[in-house]
Amino acid sequence: MDNPSLEFTKDARVIMLLAAQIAKENGSATITPEHILLGLLRNPESGAMQTLRILGIPLATLRAQVEERIRLDSPSPLLPGQEPAISEDTRAILREAAGEARVRRLSYIDTSLILLGILLNALLPVSALLRQNGVRLETFRDNARFERPENDAALSNAFPQKIPFPKSADPQAHRRPTAGNPPVEISSVFISLGLFTIIIAALMYFSILPAKLGVFLFVVGGWLISLCLHEFGHALSAYLNGDLSVAMHGYLTLNPFRYTHWAMSILLPMLFIIAGGIALPGGAVYINMMAIRTPGKRSLVSASGPLMNLAVLIVLAVPLYLAQSSSSAHGSMEFWAGLSLLAFFQIVALVLNLLPIPGLDGFGIIAPFLPEDIQFAAQSFGRFGYLLLFALLWIDSPIRAGFWSLIFRLASVFGVNPLMVDIGFSLFRFWS
Repeated sequence: MDNPSLEFTKDARVIMLLAAQIAKENGSATITPEHILLGLLRNPESGAMQTLRILGIPLATLRAQVEERIRLDSPSPLLPGQEPAISEDTRAILREAAGEARVRRLSYIDTSLILLGILLNALLPVSALLRQNGVRLETFRDNARFERPENDAALSNAFPQKIPFPKSADPQAHRRPTAGNPPVEISSVFISLGLFTIIIAALMYFSILPAKLGVFLFVVGGWLISLCLHEFGHALSAYLNGDLSVAMHGYLTLNPFRYTHWAMSILLPMLFIIAGGIALPGGAVYINMMAIRTPGKRSLVSASGPLMNLAVLIVLAVPLYLAQSSSSAHGSMEFWAGLSLLAFFQIVALVLNLLPIPGLDGFGIIAPFLPEDIQFAAQSFGRFGYLLLFALLWIDSPIRAGFWSLIFRLASVFGVNPLMVDIGFSLFRFWS
């Protein structure tokens, strides 16, 4: 089956030609997002530029800044006789433009959609330049002027009227997602991890494994499963609310090796629970929040991870409650101690995730309702969020005391016995 394609409007083809010309003039082997934006700024009559003028954007200042970025850039050199190729970042812009077109039921890409594609790729430097000059995604989206396609033989010969997308960038995939179409594929890694944890639990239940080894392996396996489910919650919610890139990144496979930073996502949280019983939030999936249209939906995406922790906690709490309600609970003591410790870690992770600290889900829940300047300032602080969290929990203070008091109150609510948690932690730390 042929790959689907979207038609460029006349002005959009002009922009792409200008971008290619700018790339050539600067000896660049690729057409970068900077070239695309400068091409837009050099075509003042396009729909995108008309919208920017209406919004009062300082176009001369913006153009000078883009030209300066291009001048300072060190591109891959363009060889004699070579034509500039579209860079991966530019392809990402066109994919987002195609997705926006599909949502709007348009069969073409115009200059406004190209500019929206830049804004939706929020981590690109040109996207940051637009924001610095007052171009806001939602404001532009609400005021955008869309063009109709026009045939022009000269332009069509110079640049294709339609742009083909490879299957990995199939714009048809950008249709509005529904609950029935998330491409969830459970990885063999997650299935193996689940089977391993279940087998260890069974061996513990019947006292076949040494108590300390059994508790350690069970809690580590269960904790890794909960990390995968936490991030899967974020990814699934993001997909259902508009960010289809999570599927391309493999975040819907429950495979921990697909996370952005494996060491920070898995290894660091594991070291923390081993060293001090602090269940740090783990996992790192990149969500393009700009692709999610409303503040409420962006907030829901951030909340979906902690909600998954809550679901895991409830699943663990049910057998604990039934065991406490029964006069003759079956299974070994180490099994119930390990289950209690794993449930306790879920409570700690749930509370930590909900703290309103940049970099954590709690801040992500409230961030969409804050001014954009505060949101972007908080993003730059986010990398230090873990350090602040570590300091709050490590240093003896009223904050630390209040935190652990809340944790044990919640443990009581969910029927997690503190004595069994203590026994479980003693067995878990088999080396001490």
